[in-house]
Amino acid sequence: MLPTTRQLLERGLALYQQGQFAACIKQYDAVLRMEPSNFDALHLKGLALYQSGAPAEALVLLTKAIRQKDSFPQAHNNRGLTHQALGKRSQALRDFSKAIELNSGYAEAYCNKANVLREMGRLPEATAACMQALRLNPNIAEFHNSLGVIHKESSNWPAALVAFETALKLRPNYLEALVNVANVLKSLKRFEDAVTIYNKALALRPDWAEVHGNRGSALKDLERPEDALASFDAAIRLDPLSADFHSSRGDVLRELKRIDEAMESCRKALSLKPDHAPSWLVLGRIHAEMAQFDEARRSYEMARQLDPDAIAPLYGMVWIGKFSAEDPLLGHIEHRLGDVSISDEDRAFLHHAFGKLCNDVGRYDESMAHFSAGKKLLAVNFDMDKYRENLEAMKQLFTPSFFAERQGFGVADERPVFIVGMPRSGTTLVEQIIASHHQARGLGELPHMERIARSVGGSLRDLRLLAEGARRLGAADVTRLASRYQEAYACSEPVMARLADKMPQNFLWLGLIALMFPKAHIIHCRRDSLDTCVSIYMQSFIDRHDYGKDMTTLGAYYRCYEDLMEHWRQVLPIPIHDCVYEMLVGDFEGSVRSLVDFLGLEWDPNCLDYHQRDRQVSSASLWQVRQPLFDTSVGRWRRYEKHLGPLREALGRSKGV
Repeated sequence: MLPTTRQLLERGLALYQQGQFAACIKQYDAVLRMEPSNFDALHLKGLALYQSGAPAEALVLLTKAIRQKDSFPQAHNNRGLTHQALGKRSQALRDFSKAIELNSGYAEAYCNKANVLREMGRLPEATAACMQALRLNPNIAEFHNSLGVIHKESSNWPAALVAFETALKLRPNYLEALVNVANVLKSLKRFEDAVTIYNKALALRPDWAEVHGNRGSALKDLERPEDALASFDAAIRLDPLSADFHSSRGDVLRELKRIDEAMESCRKALSLKPDHAPSWLVLGRIHAEMAQFDEARRSYEMARQLDPDAIAPLYGMVWIGKFSAEDPLLGHIEHRLGDVSISDEDRAFLHHAFGKLCNDVGRYDESMAHFSAGKKLLAVNFDMDKYRENLEAMKQLFTPSFFAERQGFGVADERPVFIVGMPRSGTTLVEQIIASHHQARGLGELPHMERIARSVGGSLRDLRLLAEGARRLGAADVTRLASRYQEAYACSEPVMARLADKMPQNFLWLGLIALMFPKAHIIHCRRDSLDTCVSIYMQSFIDRHDYGKDMTTLGAYYRCYEDLMEHWRQVLPIPIHDCVYEMLVGDFEGSVRSLVDFLGLEWDPNCLDYHQRDRQVSSASLWQVRQPLFDTSVGRWRRYEKHLGPLREALGRSKGV
């Protein structure tokens, strides 16, 4: 006996529920051969075609079904999904609205309507529709996830996080919501938390290329470039045609100073997508750091043309040269500052860029006004009282008796050179001078000492933990830490007598450094306190240097730094060589000879021609350090004197001094 249409429909539905779409379509085809206008067969076959990735064919069937029965809300909802999949958002919106008109309690249709409204950029309406779906059924994880995506696109990160986390409470292994949580945490700069969630998502689905890429981005922000590179490599293995992944890989290789490989990754990205603006941006950074300023400008300009709304190329261009009042870049950035739609973060970068341009052309009052405006937008809470407590704990631990009790600790390696001081005090200049010596190499700002301090228990946020951890270290522990730091030397070929790490804030870890490397060379870069602080204030690097948010905090931080350096000078069992910027300017050769003598190296006249060296420089001084040394930066603070009252007071410097 031949099966009836009802039996065929029931078999088809059972197969559909098992995800066997091709098999269930055969059942519906059998029905349609007997009854070409059968509504259920038309509707269910259309739905199966949509689920199997054939929305265009599904649309034809679902439209035929609706002609047979216009009053069935599910058919309108399902046709809306096919219209949405085909990019026909207006038609999809009409279908979802019709489904709701036919059934005002149709929660899924409300959520689908919210999703298409979000795609159309109508976020308030999307929020309202999604909230209605949740009122009708608050226990559907997908509804909460959709609401989170809407909040995310509205940059309402806290609300988005709540929505995604609610979705996960309803479905703990809901992969899409899991990744959305991680992405929001990344946007909130909670990078450690984001990586933890990405790891959980990849444990559930290790072949998700996008998540490997996002994880790599978060690791890069955590200053873990080797781990970030591994993530981008995994993403590329899964999706070798993604220009984004190759470009991001290139940026990490740039940070790792593997310049040839970085360039190659960018070229690969551009071969896949010649109009890929992020790749041109990375190329601009590479060229700038290699002192190829004409090529950097061309790359930044290409990035600007391809993505006219992007702020990063504008910002990059500003810092690779000096500009005249006639340069069109001034007018362009000033115009962009009038755009009310840009984010606070982008506006802050624009203010800093325009402040730098105003400074170039001698408009010093305007310059300071823009730097201050940018700082207010980037303002963070730096706890000065806690910082003082942290430093006091460090000073109480690292005493002459502490080091006397630990004689023989560490490794007898004379290669380490630590160039420390406040940012903008001349650390890049000194590294460039040292790196010009034929027996020395500059390694840039290595993150290794901070990582080692964290492993002992310290961090920039709570140095008291470092003191507690360092007290418990035995000789074997210290040797192990020194070996971890020496891993950075693997990239130094040929073998060099001195290897310089110019991370300025290593001044915090000098007690640990002296324990690990009792034969290390410590160079302390000093510069007039007002010049140093004004220069810091005029930079936008506030993520790491959040004490620079206002002049009072900046001045107080500087006083703490001075106090700690004086403590190190009194207690460390190894000498500290002061390299004073003003003395470098006044007697350059004499200062450089003294520096080379301190390092225990023979004289090399190349050190006097530091600005002609062909090496990567990635600090904020990447342009200045390529220029011959002039005295224009000495006493520079006087240009802004009337704006520096709070800074003077915090530094304890009376007027005119």
